[in-house]
Amino acid sequence: MNWNYATIVRFFDPGAEIRKPWNEKDFHDRFVRPVDLFLRSCSSEMQQLVVVSNGDTRFPLGEAVDQEGLTPTMRAIRKTFPIECTLGQITLVLDKEWGNNAGSASALNLGWQTAVAAKQVNYILSWNPEFVLSGHLVSRGLHHMEQHNLAVTGFYRRRWWERPQWAVNQNTASLWEVSLLQSVDGFSVDCDGNDASKVVIPGTGELAQLAGMDDFDIMLRVAKRTGKFPRWGMVGRSSPSVWQIDFPPGSERAEMLRIKIARQYSVMQEWAKKHFPDVEFVHLMDSFFSHLHQD
Repeated sequence: MNWNYATIVRFFDPGAEIRKPWNEKDFHDRFVRPVDLFLRSCSSEMQQLVVVSNGDTRFPLGEAVDQEGLTPTMRAIRKTFPIECTLGQITLVLDKEWGNNAGSASALNLGWQTAVAAKQVNYILSWNPEFVLSGHLVSRGLHHMEQHNLAVTGFYRRRWWERPQWAVNQNTASLWEVSLLQSVDGFSVDCDGNDASKVVIPGTGELAQLAGMDDFDIMLRVAKRTGKFPRWGMVGRSSPSVWQIDFPPGSERAEMLRIKIARQYSVMQEWAKKHFPDVEFVHLMDSFFSHLHQD
């Protein structure tokens, strides 16, 4: 099996150099440290790391873009990883259509399409560096895909059993067959929250943006096109990864994450209703989980 893959990272500092200074410490903690460890542990199958930066200034999440077409984050990556950038191990991409959701489908599409155009890769790893992941664990995921003939494999996070959405593969850390992504034109930008649609956060009555869960949406679209869900897997059930989410209480990062986590299950139900309006959600999930292979 050819395990060649490219890694896509979406990274930005919300509003940097527009409504606040760029945060160097945050960049080092959330990007430099985990990415350095990841690159050092990767095998030769990892062909390229594509970092997509948010230059969509239509929304508060976007960073300022200079005359060279670079965001503060892109300039910092060039400075911190000069050799990797020069050799093409790290590729920087600017997305001016990021949208109004931190986990942008537009950015992810731009990232994997850039990787596929540049390198011969069969798999795409979508990764958020706040999720502790090593190249060794990715190789384990690829082996799991080969063993069970899977199109998608996610990685369990610590306390994944607390929330239904954490029991499914999410782009926090997921491996995708390139052929599957190409079959449905990638992730849907309808998940980027660019309109005023809202969902109710379960148990609170609080309204939140209808956005995100593009990873679940694409599984639904594959099922709608083919008549069945793809074979998918999860790795790390007995040794789940740490997800770094301990941001200062009341901070912008903490509030963004709180809302994102709280709304996700409602968003999953909305996407299910959109693609399979005549199927009860619980029955749809029964079918979805019947295709799961765990490690």
